[in-house]
Amino acid sequence: MYHIVPEDIVKRYLEPQRHYHTLEHIYNGLSVIPMLLRDGSFGDDERKQLLQAWWLHDAVYDIPNNSSQSNEQRSAYLAARVYPNKKIIQQLILATVYPNEKEVNPRSLDAIINDADLFGLAAPREVYERHTAQIRLENSHLSDEVFNANRKKFLTALVEKQKPLFKTSQGLFLWESKALNNIYREIYAV
Repeated sequence: MYHIVPEDIVKRYLEPQRHYHTLEHIYNGLSVIPMLLRDGSFGDDERKQLLQAWWLHDAVYDIPNNSSQSNEQRSAYLAARVYPNKKIIQQLILATVYPNEKEVNPRSLDAIINDADLFGLAAPREVYERHTAQIRLENSHLSDEVFNANRKKFLTALVEKQKPLFKTSQGLFLWESKALNNIYREIYAV
């Protein structure tokens, strides 16, 4: 898989400020993307562009982000520099900005990258809690009070505005209820 993106992109996921948005997150998405691709008829170029977008979707991850652009927007900008003639890669990266209230075709590459990115929300409880702790470490510059308020606000917006969370038929069937259980448990615990 490394051959589809430049080595310096891979190295970004090893940066010291990362605890959740690491190669493990990339590998987790890569583990479900083949299953999610079964629902559509995608050519080799589309599959490759999806994988390139997946590798790049969190390539820029600066916390705190003092830019007026989100990390995803900055990752899309980086993608434009790495792959200047592939606007689809940038569009796919921007599909990972949440909550995503847009109508998404369940058989589209947008749906697949969304579901791969949110897959961790449906993890078993102990894994979900480990992910939450990793995200907390990435935001260690915030007090517990501020982090908890921000996290609750984000999760509440996600479940209220992005319905359903998962856009592919597989993601909806396999992960929606598990993810909602994890999210609501965390919201009520905060």
